[in-house]
Amino acid sequence: GKTFLFGSEVKALLAHGALEPAIDFEALGEYLTFQNFFTSRTLFKNISLLPAGTVMETAIDGGTQTRRYWDFRFSDDLNAPSAELIDSLDHALVKALNLLLISDVPIGSYLSGGMDTGTITAIAAGQIPNLCSFTVGFDLTSASGLELGFDERRSAERMSYLFHTEHYE
Repeated sequence: GKTFLFGSEVKALLAHGALEPAIDFEALGEYLTFQNFFTSRTLFKNISLLPAGTVMETAIDGGTQTRRYWDFRFSDDLNAPSAELIDSLDHALVKALNLLLISDVPIGSYLSGGMDTGTITAIAAGQIPNLCSFTVGFDLTSASGLELGFDERRSAERMSYLFHTEHYE
C-alpha cells in the first residue's frame, strides 16, 4: 500500500510488522549455488538489497528511482613504470588498512596462506607488534587429489614466521 520500509538490516524491516517473513526460493537457489548473491535479492520475499554506491529516491505516489552516485573507475594510466604502480598500490593498501586497525580491543588476522590474507597480515603485522594470526585446517586423512591442496596451514605457518605473528591453528 502506502508503506515504504528501509533499514540497514532485514531484522529492522521485520520488526515493523507490516511485512510477513517469507522465503524467496529463487534467492535461496542463487545463494546455495554461488554462496553469495549477485542480484539485489535477499533470502526474504519482497526485501531487496540496494547496491553499493546507489541512492534510491521514492515519491509520495509510491514510485521509486535508483541511480549510481559512485562507481570504481580504473585509471587509464596503466603505462606507468612498474615500480610506480607497485608503490601506488602499496600506499593505497597501507592507507586503507590503517583505518581498519584503529581499535580499542585486540586485533587479530585470519591467515590462510594466500595472497589476500597474507598481504593484509603483512601490513597489519608491521603496525601491531605480536599480531595474532589464525588459520583453520581440516582433517584430510581421507582426502586425495585436489582436496589435499585445500589445507593451507603450512603456507600460513610460513607466512606467520616471515611476519613475526603469534600464530594459532
